[in-house]
Amino acid sequence: MLVQALNTLRDEDRLVVGYRYLLGLSEAETAEALDIPKGTVKSRLARSLGRLREALSAAGAAPDTLASGEAGDG
Repeated sequence: MLVQALNTLRDEDRLVVGYRYLLGLSEAETAEALDIPKGTVKSRLARSLGRLREALSAAGAAPDTLASGEAGDG
């Protein structure tokens, strides 16, 4: 379900989510890897996670698995 939802995202959204959460990079590392400003990583993540949440909800994911909180920068 998660992979299907990720595939609905734009490439730039999928990349920032993948680098940040699937590869476990910090926001600074994600920014460096994608050659974009750290602020762009933060804003793109916020929008991307919102879109991902909507896609998962539409696919029938349980509401308690779609918490709106975000992991820290680590």
